[in-house]
Amino acid sequence: AARAAREVVGSLLDSTHELAGVRQRTDLNASVREALLQLESARAAAGVEVVWDLAIDLPQVMANPSLMQRAFFNVANNAIQAMAGTPGGRCLFIRSRVASAETAVVRAGSDPPRLRGKPGPRIEFEFEDEGPGIPPGNLHRIFDPFFTTKPPGSGTGLGLSVATSCVRAHGGQIVAMNRPEAGARLVISLPLASGVSSAPAKASAPVVPDALPSIARPRILVVDDEDSIRILVNLALQDENEVVTCDCGRRALDLLASQEFDAVLCDLRLRDVAGREIYRWIRANRPALASHFLVITGDTHGDEGRGFLEEFRTPCVTKPFDLDELKTRVRELLGKRSAASAG
Repeated sequence: AARAAREVVGSLLDSTHELAGVRQRTDLNASVREALLQLESARAAAGVEVVWDLAIDLPQVMANPSLMQRAFFNVANNAIQAMAGTPGGRCLFIRSRVASAETAVVRAGSDPPRLRGKPGPRIEFEFEDEGPGIPPGNLHRIFDPFFTTKPPGSGTGLGLSVATSCVRAHGGQIVAMNRPEAGARLVISLPLASGVSSAPAKASAPVVPDALPSIARPRILVVDDEDSIRILVNLALQDENEVVTCDCGRRALDLLASQEFDAVLCDLRLRDVAGREIYRWIRANRPALASHFLVITGDTHGDEGRGFLEEFRTPCVTKPFDLDELKTRVRELLGKRSAASAG
């Protein structure tokens, strides 16, 4: 339930905020296949067949795999939902290709729109469905947040808006049009930037967290005014660490002034002293501890949270967080502290 809520809230926030993320060499063909795997149940229930035509030599690009997978998921899901109520056999055609700037999306059969970003070769993903098509008056509205033609309770109107945000974060665009033979065609166009690689994707080596410090029980201070969060974090970390929790900023400052800690996990929004002020105190009075400060927050999109993370570049775990992710991040913090002490 927490993961589902995070997805809903994330979609709402992504539709109105600039998306950012770590880029890496990405096999977009693999990303689109993974997105369709997540839609397998919906596809089968709607009686839709997927017909693949993916370029086998599609270059890898520098991209955020999660964002692109979300874009593919939302576009494909929209097509499947459009075909769910139509009679007869239904197919979703998914194609990928490299296109020049002059031919990009032109073959779609309409006046070529102005492409975002610098001119040059593009990577295109084309989604064609055999549904009822898009009313001409809605062609330029379907990407607007909260716009939907579905009946009440059947859609939020955020799917294509979020997909657009994900694609634009990579300097690309999505274009929608109707097929002459009925149905809709959506084309995702991304710039093929310099430095891409046409080599097959290589499996990355698993990331092994740094070893824990040699001390038997690292001491961790957890600062959060939500009882459930403090209890959860304590249960997750207590086997390997000595965990001290407090529910307000002033108590945290008292503890930091009188005791030694190996790491601090702190919410940014507290009822008295803000997490930003606690971090400033640590930088001024316990500078060695500043690099072992982990933010735990649900407000990475708001001005306060985004401003803090952009200014100080501290690591962050977003609520609701995965316990394995939290443990890994804490081990990384403690490993860095151990290495610094050894040096």
